[in-house]
Amino acid sequence: MINLARVNDHSMDSDIFSELNRNRLFYVACRVAFLRVFDSLLDEFISPSSSGRRPGYLERIPMFVGTAPQVQIELLLQTWQTLHSETPRPLTIEEQVICFGITSELAHTGVSDDKRMIRRAARGPVRVDAGDIVWLASRVRMLQMLLPFAPQAAVLQVESGIAADDLIPVRAAGGVDEHTFAGLLNLLGNWTVNESLFANAEGLLDPTEIEILRAFFAEHPQLITTAAA
Repeated sequence: MINLARVNDHSMDSDIFSELNRNRLFYVACRVAFLRVFDSLLDEFISPSSSGRRPGYLERIPMFVGTAPQVQIELLLQTWQTLHSETPRPLTIEEQVICFGITSELAHTGVSDDKRMIRRAARGPVRVDAGDIVWLASRVRMLQMLLPFAPQAAVLQVESGIAADDLIPVRAAGGVDEHTFAGLLNLLGNWTVNESLFANAEGLLDPTEIEILRAFFAEHPQLITTAAA
């Protein structure tokens, strides 16, 4: 078992790609983000008459409130698999956004003192000793500040009462050009996901969780685009 309390606090070097790959705190954050957004997916399609859908991890960033939970799952698993399978490279803006949302979900879980969720996430394919979560929120915030996306967080907020044109120079200063920004906005309109999400789940979800995910999409085939389609 790996004790989260022993995850070193030294500043991440420029190779953030490799750092996230081996960081156990980020691994637990990915697990928590998946479990939360899968609950949101069940709210949406299994219990639509409930009082309200729980937000997914990406909705911790105001600009992405309303992103379909199945799309959030696909983006999470895709980013996870990319970090573990490709040669280290700079993260794309989209990947930075995903990572920031993932860590924001873990921070929220720590603040809410949800020990059950932390322990559930820590029982994943790689067992992690969650230990005492009192320190968790501040440790996650430290991780967030080391992400390249952190300085751009405010840039991607959508505030009512601020004209879109007024944000153009601000976004440009944060490294988010209009083409990239438009691409991020497109995530809000996506609805279906690719069947590759099951393969991308390997290493993050245990076999039972992958089977549950498969069973859900088997019951809701309209949400998934197959290679034949």
